[in-house]
Amino acid sequence: MFAELHCTSAFTFLTGASQPEELVLQAHELGYQALAITDECSFAGIVRAHQAARECGLQLVIGSRFRIDCAELPPLQLILLAPDKTAYSEVSALITRGRRRSEKGRYQLHWQDVEKQIRHALALWLPTFTDADTAHGELLCRHFSDHNLWLACSLLQEDNDSARYQACYQLAEQFALPMVASND
Repeated sequence: MFAELHCTSAFTFLTGASQPEELVLQAHELGYQALAITDECSFAGIVRAHQAARECGLQLVIGSRFRIDCAELPPLQLILLAPDKTAYSEVSALITRGRRRSEKGRYQLHWQDVEKQIRHALALWLPTFTDADTAHGELLCRHFSDHNLWLACSLLQEDNDSARYQACYQLAEQFALPMVASND
């Protein structure tokens, strides 16, 4: 069984191509156990996804992807998943905070926003494969408990997949984090 925990729909402009309901139906057809719709700083696609998931019997996981500014570091890439209403409220509030700070179509979030707002959401860390990964890992491990944080490894069928996997594995070992597969 497979559950995709990081899937971007057409609601993330210029990134995702398929409508949320199409993604749900395709996941069901492929035999996925669950699918997370994780548009960037948005829950815009989840209503359509929820309707399609209910009709075909696929478990839908609600989440969102974020680019978080971290002081003097490059931005941190993070997926936040909402396993319950409390976590959904936290992630919704974070989306609102980020969108209110910026002009329409953009958002801005800082690490302090995550520290202040997120307590119950599940986090998937998307490493950047830069020198900042160690500092990002330290921030994340201090904030999230060991059962709320995973390192997401995406192999993109490129020449560097072996090195990419090794880098993910080393980061997971360094921070004692479980690693999950993500198609991104």
